[in-house]
Amino acid sequence: MRAESWFTSTSPPPRRLHGWHPFEPWTESDLNLVVETYVRMAANLTRSPVVVDQTAAQGFENEINGWQVALRRSEPRLEVWCLKNLERLASLEARAPQAAAGNMLLHVDTRADNLLIAGDRRYVLDWPCGPAPGGSTLLPWRRASPCRVDQRRRHFSNASTCEAFRLTRSTPSYAASGAISWSGRSSRPRPVSPPSAHSRRPRGRSRSTAACSVQDNSLTGRTYLNAEVEPQVAVDPRGNGVAIAMFHQDRKSNGGAHGIGVGYSTNSGGSWAETTISLNACGPGAVDSALANMFRASDPWVSIGPDGTAYASALSFNISVPNNANAVVAASSTDGGATWQNIHAIPGAIFGTADMSTDKNSTTADPIHAGVAYTVWDTLLLATDNPDDNPHTQAYTGPAYFSKTTDGGKTWSQAKVIVDTKNRTQTIGNIIVVDPRNGDLYNFTDLILSPNTPFQGTRSNAQLAFVKSSDGGNTWTQPQIIAPFNSLGVKDPNTGQPARVGDGLEEVAIDPSNGKLYIVYESSTNYQKQLKQSSGAWDDEILLVSSSDGGATWTTPQVIHTANGLPTFTPTVAVNGGRVAVTYYDSRFLTAGDTAHWPTDYWVEYSTNGGATWGNEQQIAGSFDLMTAPVARGFFLGDYEALQPSGSGFLAVFVKTNCDAPYPTSNSLCAPASSNTTPTSNTNPTDVFSASLP
Repeated sequence: MRAESWFTSTSPPPRRLHGWHPFEPWTESDLNLVVETYVRMAANLTRSPVVVDQTAAQGFENEINGWQVALRRSEPRLEVWCLKNLERLASLEARAPQAAAGNMLLHVDTRADNLLIAGDRRYVLDWPCGPAPGGSTLLPWRRASPCRVDQRRRHFSNASTCEAFRLTRSTPSYAASGAISWSGRSSRPRPVSPPSAHSRRPRGRSRSTAACSVQDNSLTGRTYLNAEVEPQVAVDPRGNGVAIAMFHQDRKSNGGAHGIGVGYSTNSGGSWAETTISLNACGPGAVDSALANMFRASDPWVSIGPDGTAYASALSFNISVPNNANAVVAASSTDGGATWQNIHAIPGAIFGTADMSTDKNSTTADPIHAGVAYTVWDTLLLATDNPDDNPHTQAYTGPAYFSKTTDGGKTWSQAKVIVDTKNRTQTIGNIIVVDPRNGDLYNFTDLILSPNTPFQGTRSNAQLAFVKSSDGGNTWTQPQIIAPFNSLGVKDPNTGQPARVGDGLEEVAIDPSNGKLYIVYESSTNYQKQLKQSSGAWDDEILLVSSSDGGATWTTPQVIHTANGLPTFTPTVAVNGGRVAVTYYDSRFLTAGDTAHWPTDYWVEYSTNGGATWGNEQQIAGSFDLMTAPVARGFFLGDYEALQPSGSGFLAVFVKTNCDAPYPTSNSLCAPASSNTTPTSNTNPTDVFSASLP
């Protein structure tokens, strides 16, 4: 038995099991699978192979009585759903001794950590309840087809709280919103919202203000309650297990979300707690007066400095109602993300009208100097009314702006231009990385140049570029172009429906040991600079470029992943101990003619030789149906996902829908995503997940 892996403990030699725990809070699809498993096990039970002093029926009266105790005590600390159903729960629990009477071997601890789902197989894993013959700690339980009964460590539950036996439901952080769920001990994810690659966290209670609810009903667009998308994650570089993730909570169809959710972990993503950060009127607490009349948030980013201080940024804004105010907002935390302070708009990055609109911020903590962090973004001038828009209009400019804190996030410097742009030229997706050997700053961006004809079907003249500073951001070089993006976005080859993905956005990493720079992005082999791009073309490859000399020269773009011509998108890169990891989505399991579903999977691939060759591809999640995601100019999981070094491996944080293959009609979350204007049964379309990767 190894703590970091799963092995069967049967008489043949042990073998590794690949699977995942049910998501928590439980989804209907997982619950149905588990109930079916126990029904089939009950039909195949055999007599207990050992004689025990106390039967399960005798033990249940005193050991499994938590709901009954809570009812007698009128326990006030239970969640609302538990309180409403407490009498029923106690009544069901009281039937346990009668249900357990007999001489068969039973397994009664149905918590998710004792269950493993592996495609069409389900495993029950636990320690036996009594000693085996000869003093062994394992019992030779019989295989009850189609489920294999194996043993893992034994857990003792305390049913006096709602969490111990809750099978469904918890309440969210923003009005009618769903929180996150996470996991962390397998290459297969679980929800933190519920997202995680195998651990979970309960959702928080609704704490949104009445003002937010009133404004939400009058806003344009649709609100997808319980839809979490577009995560970022930071890992404490001190190696203490602290990790912080941020994401959109309750995505909107035409820009942003109710607010920004936060998950924080003290065990490297093994489990997560949740909070929210008050960036606008929808947050749970007091908000800066300059932000109190804003009702949307977007583009969360987080980074942790060498002293453990966490720095975050996001957009707060409105779209027409009640105005077009918008801002880049910064915040800091000194307790691992549990609480947040210094929540203010960055000077020179707050505006009251749509003709100056902030977009695509990112924040990077200096890895050498405690208390220092950098935030960059673009401000679109005159040409957009939405910070979340695709800003290709006939007259616009979008310089890259820079601000710096040197006091742990208490104050930020006045915004200044670091990439100047002219008419019909802009930046987007600005990201800074820092070389810890010498303090050099690199700001990477999508530099959109003239000429382009955005209203006539072509893509803009988008170039991957960067600027560099060797004096802490005081001065910067002129932009240097690395390569064209040549990205087309993604469409379903069978239906032509679009997905909104990370096209035109780069992800970057630096190897701290030697300063080597890595950049990944999605691209299309069918890209052509023409007026009418073929509707049958989409991004079908992941490209990587790298530099070993501080950006003086760059490798030719290298294809590191394709999906046999099918869509592949939204890559992310990280480096740890000389190993490079890249995560991405693809549609390799989409078959010709399938117009009912869009099978999508999340993958990781590795390089151990500086990006020269790639391999050891592993599936992190999937297949899931992308067609059940919220729609925001296409089925939407996020413009980016997250990947960071963690321990000797990596921590991935990403989004998937809750409609898993084979997409049964019994799963209510396999309907189109529910919104406030078009309600469906899919009231929790997406969650954020984490996975610990080797």
